[in-house]
Amino acid sequence: NIDYDALHWLKDHAYLPQGSELLLITQNRETEKKAIQSAGCEVAPYSIVKTKNELKQAVQELRLPAVLKTCRGGYDGKGQFVIKEEAQMEQAAALLEHGTCILESWVSFKMELSV
Repeated sequence: NIDYDALHWLKDHAYLPQGSELLLITQNRETEKKAIQSAGCEVAPYSIVKTKNELKQAVQELRLPAVLKTCRGGYDGKGQFVIKEEAQMEQAAALLEHGTCILESWVSFKMELSV
């Protein structure tokens, strides 16, 4: 992960054709989802969670299985926990210690691509 502030500084002092704003959006899963939705694309149903109670409510809404992800700092499976059954809720809630999280409905897929 690249630090946004460092990239923003670099943009003002060197040639950075893509700018820094895209990085600002994509370094946070919540702002990334909102940007994707505003572009007219579908995303998996999700809920932003900050507490264990919010996690419990989100699981009731979205159902299991679901994936709890940190909003910041996660990549390639880091900062994620797949919740398959309610017995895993306490273990998954440990991610909340890292800050705001996002709970996503599980989506079956054949392949995942990172861009």
